[in-house]
Amino acid sequence: MTRGLGWVRRALILLGWSPGKKVQARESACSRTRNLTRAIIVGYDGFDKQILSVQDTTSCHRRLMTNIVPLNEVTHRSLKVDTGASAAYGDNQHFVRVIVSEFPKLVVQYPILFSLDRNTGQFYCGAMLGFDEGENLFLEQWTEREFYRPLGLQRGPFYTRGEEIEIDLDHPRVGAERGQPIFTELGQPTKYLQNIIWAFQDLRPGIETTQTFVATLAELKLIEPVEVEVKFRDGSIHQCAGLYSVSQDTLSRLPDTAVLELFRGGYLRLIHYMIASLKQIPVLARKKILKPTKGLAGAREPAVG
Repeated sequence: MTRGLGWVRRALILLGWSPGKKVQARESACSRTRNLTRAIIVGYDGFDKQILSVQDTTSCHRRLMTNIVPLNEVTHRSLKVDTGASAAYGDNQHFVRVIVSEFPKLVVQYPILFSLDRNTGQFYCGAMLGFDEGENLFLEQWTEREFYRPLGLQRGPFYTRGEEIEIDLDHPRVGAERGQPIFTELGQPTKYLQNIIWAFQDLRPGIETTQTFVATLAELKLIEPVEVEVKFRDGSIHQCAGLYSVSQDTLSRLPDTAVLELFRGGYLRLIHYMIASLKQIPVLARKKILKPTKGLAGAREPAVG
């Protein structure tokens, strides 16, 4: 472990990490395909089939992060991080990966859907933040505390490699004069850094749990494509492709034994969250002054004026 990072080890142990477990780092598919020289991802005990890369694989080519170093309470004691939401910081994503433990918070604000990872061909869960590439209709509202930001964006310029927390010193959030300090004057983690540690603590089990949830639904053929068709006030129509949701028709035809297994596994509740979240699509459309013209996966949406 890097000298001066004893507090990270203690913090992770307090948060449930065991130093006896093997923690592995894996290079992201995004990094491999673009021949990046740095493996900057998170791989947790036994979760090596699913990694958390530096950025979502749909946007990782936009900025190459090349100065990621272990966080140190001596070297980085005076460092500050801007925690605000901004397109300049990479928050202008219209679809971001999420984990199932976030569903109760996401459902009241965002549509929760599936999409296909272009590198692996596997489904993953995501929150819809806009209709077009590079569009996040919540950027201004994220300055308000009641709006939940997905964990994948909350973690900002921080990553983990094995036991260590690392920071990308080239990230535009880092070094802001009016940003949040990472350490106190005594070299202890600030509340902001503690929240980042907690975010990683949620992400660690959440990656595998979400994988299993998605795989279960795919095996039961419960994932189907949805058409999101919206209409501008000038009459022009915009269609969003590549999105999937839960097939309510297939769900209603499942045998009782399968439904019972979904219930016992906690998946039925997650399915209901995803179905309920479809009602957020017209709300999202209003933000863009759009009007849905079709129903989605059997859900009835209110008209958008």
